[in-house]
Amino acid sequence: MKIYIADDDIILVEGLKKIIEEGCPFGKVIGVGHNGLQVLEDIKSMQPDLLITDIKMPVMDGVELVKRVKELFDCIKVIIISGYDEYSYIRNTMKYGAADYLLKPVENDDLLELINKIKNDLDKEKENKRQMLLFSKRINESLAALKEKALLDLIKGNGKNTEYIERRLSEYGIKGSGLYYMAFFSINQHNPNNSTFITVPDPGIIMMVVDRYLDGAEIEVDALGALVESGAVFLFIGDPSSENSFQPALISILENIRTSLANEYGLLVSIGLSEKFASLDRAGIAFQHGYHDSLLVK
Repeated sequence: MKIYIADDDIILVEGLKKIIEEGCPFGKVIGVGHNGLQVLEDIKSMQPDLLITDIKMPVMDGVELVKRVKELFDCIKVIIISGYDEYSYIRNTMKYGAADYLLKPVENDDLLELINKIKNDLDKEKENKRQMLLFSKRINESLAALKEKALLDLIKGNGKNTEYIERRLSEYGIKGSGLYYMAFFSINQHNPNNSTFITVPDPGIIMMVVDRYLDGAEIEVDALGALVESGAVFLFIGDPSSENSFQPALISILENIRTSLANEYGLLVSIGLSEKFASLDRAGIAFQHGYHDSLLVK
């Protein structure tokens, strides 16, 4: 745990530093400061886990320092060191987000116990954040799998009618528009001269690169993708009001994707693009068109 100590009393600072170095094996004092403004600048660059600061300091007092630090880095924990007659100041620092306080003279055990408590709090916060990220990842993976299944059901039929599929897509935030294209990405070979040569074809790379280019697309386009044997299939959904410009823009995006796959990943693909279709019940036929034919040069 990275610790910063702020106090205009140099002797007190050295005393606190010694207590931490001798009694806190997981803590490291990364900096000390003797006026609030200097401390604030140090905090911006060092970003410690814990700030231990006195209330009364020159240039900028501890109350203002706590306020400014928490505005910039809410994750930094703060311990206030104060005299018996400074409770009103302590109350203000707690209002601005200080974690706890110690009264002077600071007892070794009290300081170490409080630092240990804050470390435990930080560990719990990190674990909660990790669990939330993991949960979010699982949700996104589940949603991606559901979208992929919806597209495969659409292509293959699987006893699902178009209305059912449209309702499912709407639940995933994808609404039908009446302007659709189906594209099939077929992996041909790897380029052995490319420095990023991949020994085993990974169709998932196609999904990743397509997502990247669609995020930066100048046209309004939704997409649904699924991995299939030796490649990937995508349903592209456009705005009917931009029908005339949509296909050329989509072809340009696909050409950029193909170039990126070759140059960055050594992955050579052919891309077949169907004619436009206006109803999702034509998706299966459009997929066959995209599979066998191409509006792009291979």
